[in-house]
Amino acid sequence: MVARTTPAPDCKVLSVNPAGSGFPTVGPPYMKSGYYCTAMTVLIVIFGSILLFVPLLSAEAGAMVLVAVLSVLLGLPVLMLTLYLNSFATSNDWYTKILILSYKFLLFGRRVPTAKQDMAVRMIRPKRSLQLVPIKYAMNISVPKGSEEEFKPEQGQSSNVSLTSSLGVAFEENLYRLPQKIIWDRFAPGENCVQYAMSIVGDAYPVVNTVFKEKLTDKALTQFCFFGIGAHRLYREQMGDAEKGTPASGDYVVRTNQLATLPVREGLDSYGGDAYFDYETWRIKKIVRRFPAAPWDPPEAKERTFYPGDPEWEYVKFVFRSSLFSLVTLVDHLYGIHMQVGNFVTIAQREQLGANHPIRRFLAPFCYQTISVNDNARNNLVNPSSMGPRNFAFTDEGVAMAWAAAPSLITSGVELRSWLGDDAKAYLAMLLDYEKYIDYLRQNGIDTPYRRQSLDFWLSMKRFVEDYVRCYYKTQAELAEDKEIWRFVLSIMHDMAFTTAAHLAEGVGSGGMIDTPEELYFFLVNLLTRYCYVVTAAHEHVGTVSVYAQDVSFTAFNWPKDELCGTKQTAVTSATLMAFTSTPMPKLMAEPGSDGDWTHLFEGPLEINGRELGSAGVVPDEARSAFNSFQARLKVLSDKCDAFNEAAQSKEAEFPHCFGMWQTHPRHLETAVSV
Repeated sequence: MVARTTPAPDCKVLSVNPAGSGFPTVGPPYMKSGYYCTAMTVLIVIFGSILLFVPLLSAEAGAMVLVAVLSVLLGLPVLMLTLYLNSFATSNDWYTKILILSYKFLLFGRRVPTAKQDMAVRMIRPKRSLQLVPIKYAMNISVPKGSEEEFKPEQGQSSNVSLTSSLGVAFEENLYRLPQKIIWDRFAPGENCVQYAMSIVGDAYPVVNTVFKEKLTDKALTQFCFFGIGAHRLYREQMGDAEKGTPASGDYVVRTNQLATLPVREGLDSYGGDAYFDYETWRIKKIVRRFPAAPWDPPEAKERTFYPGDPEWEYVKFVFRSSLFSLVTLVDHLYGIHMQVGNFVTIAQREQLGANHPIRRFLAPFCYQTISVNDNARNNLVNPSSMGPRNFAFTDEGVAMAWAAAPSLITSGVELRSWLGDDAKAYLAMLLDYEKYIDYLRQNGIDTPYRRQSLDFWLSMKRFVEDYVRCYYKTQAELAEDKEIWRFVLSIMHDMAFTTAAHLAEGVGSGGMIDTPEELYFFLVNLLTRYCYVVTAAHEHVGTVSVYAQDVSFTAFNWPKDELCGTKQTAVTSATLMAFTSTPMPKLMAEPGSDGDWTHLFEGPLEINGRELGSAGVVPDEARSAFNSFQARLKVLSDKCDAFNEAAQSKEAEFPHCFGMWQTHPRHLETAVSV
């Protein structure tokens, strides 16, 4: 195991961990590496180019003058670029280095956008079909091209998200074609992998909110799974079966063995491990790890159970943590939030709702820059040989298999398809209405602080949605008369239904799901709430995971087999992937009347079925009141989160209620997804 060392003085230490429990987490101010252009780097590049290039020119002294001129114009810049790229992050390939540099170019000097300045009503584009690009691996999913973004930077401003010039777009679309080079540089004993990663990517790295007082202990695994990144994947060993009428039973479990048999690159270990926690004490009891094996191999080659104190225990815990981190990043974050929910709703509201439709205006801050973000994700995280596939341990075949399995691995309602039997309406209601889902979990004995906090946030968001919808539809019958709303809801349901081969074969869709105005109201309110919840609190939970990506001895996307730490290359690529989430986005909490207040989006005239509503430039009192009440509720929730964390981190707190939670804290949330 890698020993603990003291962080450099220019990083803020967020946790001072006991010996043996991992490297301390660090936060801003991070080390300033900039573009890696130190005085020494400049001298090496200049004099190195001269020393290497002068003999070349001498050799061409007798050649044509044109050849010599071309050599100077083309050869010297290439030579200088080569020396420059080879002067920093020596454990990484050119693709990673160029990606880091291009992202820093976008990020440095950018301000946090505000609703008042960056979400002007005049920027909202007319309803029309968007230009879509199919993404690799996933079935029947396309994302809009970045040029379809409506909240584009105006003249004199630059993009916070992606390159916008024709040359920049071409560069971003083709960067993944650079060859991948595997570099196996390991960390020396005692070398701090957190400091190493932050010395290269730190000034582009997002803020770390989550605090782990310990990282590697058995107690820390409880925080990891009950209060951290695994909290939404915590179930009972046997969940209740609606068809058979059997109740839930057994211990708590977080499963990652779904990835165990997927092929990985040579030299790397496979993913996997199901962690079982005592139902009463929440302490880890065992990890059952599945291995890739042939059908004729003996049982012990296919699966083994490990217990605390076993010689392999620390390694098996590391494999489980890393597997869960990878599963959540690929399935829940990249696929579930970006490519599915965030993408489908954004497309539907642009293609089915007019620019002056009240629901289009309501969704505007929650869709802010989502098209640009998802197009960026397509290029830099999904494309073959882009940062996503380079980070994960999978072979190319393994990546394709993981994406194919993703629809069946999503949680928070999707997994209930097999548990609820053939009742499609009950399944869809549970999928959309988080409160019903939480009730189901409680009936199965799952009632954790994470679920309670996330439900509080959900209910606050749902109240906002209901208050706003009532401003424009006094009755459910009025809502049912809105033709655009029908198309909007059915478009989303259709797109989400046809993302697997099984669903395509079954003909699953929205037919017969919505038959009455009451059902339309239920689906609209819960679709809007679900979307807004997913791109704010859920995205914070599964996407803003900087505390994990910072330390490859804590969690790693890939690691050499039988070693307790990722390589130096993985440390930088993980941190680079996480740096994408530092893109500044508007904050969800906004003081009414401030620059963050987005009620100007509700100003009239709005339009339903060709009928104008409201006066030009005037925000209806009811809509403003809905926003103000929502912000007041967020303040109450924020105070509750502060009180929870203060109690959890006090000296009097006892296990297991001694861990804070920051992923549902309104103060940390943004209105829309960043990568």
